[in-house]
Amino acid sequence: MTQMLLARSIALPKFSPSNVVSVKNNDVLDILDRVAALDVEVLITGPSSVGKELCAHYLHQRSQRADCAFVQLNCAKTPKDLIETALFGHGGGAFTSARVQGAGLIAEAEGGVMFLDEVAQLPLGMQVKLLRLLQEKEYRPLGGTRIQRANVRIIAATSAETARGLGEKPFFRELLSRLRLNMVEFPVLADGREEILFFSNLSQPTHEDPLCPAQCSE
Repeated sequence: MTQMLLARSIALPKFSPSNVVSVKNNDVLDILDRVAALDVEVLITGPSSVGKELCAHYLHQRSQRADCAFVQLNCAKTPKDLIETALFGHGGGAFTSARVQGAGLIAEAEGGVMFLDEVAQLPLGMQVKLLRLLQEKEYRPLGGTRIQRANVRIIAATSAETARGLGEKPFFRELLSRLRLNMVEFPVLADGREEILFFSNLSQPTHEDPLCPAQCSE
């Protein structure tokens, strides 16, 4: 049954650019296929262990960026003083050991998808920088002198409580408002057991996606 659902061909309907959709009231794949067709940022919310990362992989595979890189960063597990360099790279001399400039994950994801797990754990200063990336499609590496353009789709994930502004960590309001324009909500286990089990039966995609080929960055 799962294989048949994954293999089907779907005529994608028009999807409003401002939607909050709940998995428990809709067919899982229909929702994800519609969201995947939009080349915009997406926020995935829900409790732990409901398949938010797998959902992000599926959105990538069903999008026009499927042949390009899928790069991910867990914002909660990355040391706060390393997140900016990890995401945006650095210029030469940005810090003691940085003799030459280094590219970050955003550059690695060029043409493809950057998945930010636990996005609400980003320091507020980094949230502001992420908002600029979403709005202007550009960023400045740490210690860099030049603005870099970016062609990358951001998919972010966080808990449902944080997405509603109730989490313990502060969430930059403008960033939250931007991400919530296209939000997929997963229910708690008691309300969405069928959908959660469905995701647990999907094949986990590889995490070691090849870098985006040259044509992806055009």
